[in-house]
Amino acid sequence: MSFVPFSRLATIVMAGVVCFGLIVPLATMRHQMVVAIGVVVLFVTYVAINIVLWQRMRT
Repeated sequence: MSFVPFSRLATIVMAGVVCFGLIVPLATMRHQMVVAIGVVVLFVTYVAINIVLWQRMRT
């Protein structure tokens, strides 16, 4: 059974905290929805690419 390496998971969690704990709230407080949506799209893309890379490394 193969698990996601701890360092990769920790990096994704830290990026999520920065995005959704700092950048998105600050952007919404300043009424910059384009920035908030852009950050969310970039984070989702980052997670998807990490999943694809992890799957490719497993096989």
